[in-house]
Amino acid sequence: MSSHQQQQSYKAGEAKGHAQEKTGQAMDTVKDKAQATKDKASQAADSARGRTHDAKDQTGSYLDGAKDKASQTAQATKEKASEMAESGKETAQAGKERTGGFCRKQENK
Repeated sequence: MSSHQQQQSYKAGEAKGHAQEKTGQAMDTVKDKAQATKDKASQAADSARGRTHDAKDQTGSYLDGAKDKASQTAQATKEKASEMAESGKETAQAGKERTGGFCRKQENK
C-alpha cells in the first residue's frame, strides 16, 4: 500500500473515530436531558400528590376533584417526558446514521 493510500486510510479511520465520539456525546447529552425531564416530571407528580394530600386534610369534598386533576397532571407530565426522551433517542439515532454514512463513504474512497 502506498504512503498516500495509508494516509487516506488513516484519515478515514480518524474521521470515523471522531464521528463516533461526537455521536456518543450527543447520545449522552440526550440521555441526560431525558433523565432530567423524567426527574422533573416525577418531582411535579410528587408535589401534586403532596398538595392533594394537604387538600384532603383540609376538606374532604375538594379531594376527589383535586386528586383527579393532580393525577391527570402527573400523567400528562410523565407522557410528555417520555415523548421528549423518545424524540431525543430518535434524533441521536438519526445523527448516528448520518455520521455512519459519512464514515462509510470515507472508507470506500
